[in-house]
Order: sequence, then C-alpha cells, then structure tokens
Amino acid sequence: DSSWDHGVSLLQQGSRKVVTSSISWEGEVDQLALDHGVLFNPGTSRDWMQSFESVDVNGRYCSLCSMPPKERAPNKSYLQRSDCGNSSYWEHPENGKLPLNTFMKNATAEHNVTNGWCELNFEKGCADAVYNRDYMFFAKSVVWPNSSVASYDQHFCYYNGWLSPEIRALQHDYEGLTAKATEFCNSDHLIKLGSKGNITLNEMMARFQAAKPGTAGSRPSMDDAHFIAAWACAMGGPACDMAYCAYTFCKKEDGSLGIYDDCPGWDPVRGMPIG
Repeated sequence: DSSWDHGVSLLQQGSRKVVTSSISWEGEVDQLALDHGVLFNPGTSRDWMQSFESVDVNGRYCSLCSMPPKERAPNKSYLQRSDCGNSSYWEHPENGKLPLNTFMKNATAEHNVTNGWCELNFEKGCADAVYNRDYMFFAKSVVWPNSSVASYDQHFCYYNGWLSPEIRALQHDYEGLTAKATEFCNSDHLIKLGSKGNITLNEMMARFQAAKPGTAGSRPSMDDAHFIAAWACAMGGPACDMAYCAYTFCKKEDGSLGIYDDCPGWDPVRGMPIG
C-alpha cells in the first residue's frame, strides 16, 4: 500500500491548501522524554508514557500523533497534516495558560481550519483524523500496552457515556459522530464547564494529573471526567475521543470495564461489534 511510504504532497480542500505528509508504519521513531519544560507527572508507568509520546511529521515533539498500526488499518490511504504545531505546547508551555478559543482559526485561501489539537500539537492525531474524515484514524492510533495502565481512560469514557451502544454504532460514521459530538458540547452542563473555549490546557492538566493516570486502578472523579470532556470540546471537539472510547473499551455483562479482546467480538479493524 503506497500510502504507507514516506512522502509529502500538497493537498487542496476547496480553496484551502495544506501541506500534508504520509509516514511509514515501519521504523517508527524512538519515544522521547517529556523534557521540554512541561510539568507532566502522570505516575510511575513508563508503558503509559510511551503510549502517549511521539513526534510529528516535521520531527517536532507532539502527543498522540502517530499513524494507526498497519494491521489495524489495512488498505487505508491516510495522510497527516504537517502544518500543525504553530503554537506547540511542548515548545511553548506558556500557551497552556491561554484560553483554548485562542487557537480556533477559520479556513482561508492559504490556511486550513485549525484548533487546539493542531496548533498546540496536543493529541494532534485528532487534527489528522478530521482531515481524513475518519475518526477511527485517531482511535486506532492509540495502542495500550496492557489493560492495567488504561484504567483512567476506561472510566473517563464510561463516565461520559461514550461506551454506550449509541456511540458504538457511530464509531465508523464521520458525519453522525460529528453531529453527536456537537450536540454533547452544546449541552448546558458542558457549556458551564467551558466547552466553548474559555478554559485552558493547564486547567485540564491539573485535573488530569491529580489521579495519576497510567497507574493501576487510577480513575477520574465524575466531575473531572466531565470537565475534561468540556476541554475536548474547547480543543476542537470530542468526536475523536468518542470514537477512541467506542473502539477501545466496553462495559461487560458483569459490569466490569474491558479493553480490546477482553470485550466479546472486538476486532482490530472493525472495533467493537455493533448491534
């Protein structure tokens, strides 16, 4: 599949031009230490840290910006944006103090539409998923090494209702999940929490780190889970996280939360079964 070879192309969406790059699934870069002046201490799990760290197509530090493994996305032709990171949190941690609506920019003839996911290089894979109009790009690109380090995300997803049959049914439906995410962000509860952009990345990180994600049994409070969902809205939308939740986790018949093939019927290409 030539889409997985190295290469750069100039794409045009309507009148909007953006340089993008495809990247090989082979020979992935070594994971980097979080040593750019960013205060980030999720706990003691190096496995968790390695699942989070990456570099973008320009060789700049980013988080969650890898391509999906080839075995999860066979015969897919994906592209990655190379115009992100202009206000990188990793290079300019002071940007974590700015309201997230600072980074929302409409498309022009020279620049693609952009938001916090792209500008801050934070969960930048979501910007790539939107560009490819496939939220499973992001969902499949997050690879957990084992279930014990995923406890925080399992509960974050569950507390926000993103393991429900309704969200699972939309995991491959770009338009449908976009609409559901917009509806979610426009709820009175999320607006009060800052879903329209009047919150900062640092505020999210303070709540996120409090539970030491990546350590066995960690979980957010219900309030923190809702706040971080509002943060995702303010970053550019939670549809990537919703697809990731539906693809990765499940609530099992005994009431426990599962991951990947702990869940009946899970498939690395199709995700969780629908119906």
